[in-house]
Amino acid sequence: MVYTKEELRNDASKFIDYCKQCGFCTPACPVLKVSDFIETYGPRGRLLQTRGVVLDELKPRVELTKKIYCTLCGFCEVKCIAALKLTDLYLATRHYLRDSDLTPEEIKLISDNINKVSNPYGVDQAIKAMWMDYLPEKPRTSGKVLYWAGCTSSIRGPETSANAYQLISSLVGDGVGVLDSEPCCGWPLYLAGDLEGYKKQLTK
Repeated sequence: MVYTKEELRNDASKFIDYCKQCGFCTPACPVLKVSDFIETYGPRGRLLQTRGVVLDELKPRVELTKKIYCTLCGFCEVKCIAALKLTDLYLATRHYLRDSDLTPEEIKLISDNINKVSNPYGVDQAIKAMWMDYLPEKPRTSGKVLYWAGCTSSIRGPETSANAYQLISSLVGDGVGVLDSEPCCGWPLYLAGDLEGYKKQLTK
């Protein structure tokens, strides 16, 4: 969801009012579990900090805004009795922070890698195609069905990409093709709040 700055401020304020402070979201949050259950790393703390930043009630600092960059797993939404769309709010806040140059360096690095070498891991594109080495023969570059391996499976789990390709081929036959040079889908840019970069990546 794309927010205007005013919509972001309104929702950040409304979400605080609608939150019942029941705490059902707390035990569900994986980030909170690995942060010694410090409240500022959990959904309720993240919501309060989001409001503070976008309403200028808190002085924005990178150390503070880092806590808004959770995994976006959505478990907090599943548990929320007020049905608050928290991940939409967090994504909009990340976009706001990017415009304010408050994006953490770790997130900036991922965006830079995608813009430079078309994958979030910063590796050469040739490595991304190494999953094809696990196949008995090199796949064709055209077909009725296009197999998109993606960055993570092709780089971090090439065997998985090869197995997926072979499974699809067994169902479709010889009509499965791959791209010569597969670009990143841009989804990490979207999750980082870089909506402009995401839209640009979609055109590649």
